Amino acid sequence: MSVDEALHLARALIREASRRGRQIVKLIHGTSTSSTLYRNRTIKHELQSMLEDRDVSSYVSTQWQDEGVLLLGIAAHGSDPARIRIGDIMR
Repeated sequence: MSVDEALHLARALIREASRRGRQIVKLIHGTSTSSTLYRNRTIKHELQSMLEDRDVSSYVSTQWQDEGVLLLGIAAHGSDPARIRIGDIMR
């Protein structure tokens, strides 16, 4: 999966999770072998940058990062208990 594809899916998942009333989103990006000094374009670095964007930050209330994973607290705006499937966010 390319960095751009991963960012598109992450944004769509965050919006859909908020719409359906989810409180937490777990994004697994894996461990990065790139240098933080040079900030190579990786999914991990781009997800961190994405959280500063207005279109995403309005949905995210908190965040927690650990090795290989990013947990997001979501500002829920709905209530739909159905499981979110990849097809729901790849429209």
